[in-house]
Amino acid sequence: MDHYSTLGVERNATPEEIKQAFRKLAREHHPDRGGNEAKFKEINEAYSVLSDSDAKAQYDFQGARQHQFRSHTGNPFHQTHTFSFGDGFAQFHQNDMFEDVMRNFGFQFHQAQQPARNKDLNIRCRISLRDAYMGKSMAINYRLPSSEEENVDLNIPPGIDTGHVIKMEGRGDNSIRGIPRGDLTVSIEVDRDGRFFREELTLITETEIDIFDAMLGCTKSIENIDGNMVDVVIRAGAQHGQRFSCKGLGFRNVRYSNVRGDLHVIVKIKTPIVTDPDTKVLVERLAEKVRRSA
Repeated sequence: MDHYSTLGVERNATPEEIKQAFRKLAREHHPDRGGNEAKFKEINEAYSVLSDSDAKAQYDFQGARQHQFRSHTGNPFHQTHTFSFGDGFAQFHQNDMFEDVMRNFGFQFHQAQQPARNKDLNIRCRISLRDAYMGKSMAINYRLPSSEEENVDLNIPPGIDTGHVIKMEGRGDNSIRGIPRGDLTVSIEVDRDGRFFREELTLITETEIDIFDAMLGCTKSIENIDGNMVDVVIRAGAQHGQRFSCKGLGFRNVRYSNVRGDLHVIVKIKTPIVTDPDTKVLVERLAEKVRRSA
């Protein structure tokens, strides 16, 4: 999977172009809006790499190395000869002069190099939307390639979202003794919530009001995702589906914790059913009066 193709940008795209492409695709494919969840994960993974200057540089470098390797081995005039001469050959092979002579005849020698460190590992971690909003410290358990059990404490920062990756140095593979361990990367997946969903840093929920509160305006007390009660001021003349904002109660920015989104409350107007004849007459009179004054 090519991260640039996933976001639909050129390899020389600016950070702002990458960000704009991500926002557009994230809105289009967000699962809470009926989008494809697998595609949404690919988009988040691509953005988490390309929006990080260090990770992007490493990704570009690895891509260039792979391209160089394909070009090199794809050359029909490049041949690598491998011969086995038994144990006696190993003694000659250590002689630089012998190697130089053999190379003049087109032979190439490859020495197995021990890796600088063990392999990196990647695991996935599912958390709730509430944990993503508030942040959380949790213990995770995973199995190493050496079959050993590993336990680590994972600190999840507030504002994290599906596709974000947390790196833990020195917590990866330890199969080869005598060299440093690899690193561990934890890919985050955030579960859906029945009452809340997010758009970037904006936290969104719904509340019901009746037609009279919609006409006259009211203050509605609702429970936020963190359990705290929030007073939402709904202005007179509210329309069904209209949003009312509570500033600074949305998600935090993972990198800049002082940057925070808002809480948006979508108003759903519940229309009462009038069956009492006297009440119906009153409503009809009220409706007539309101329509004349409109």
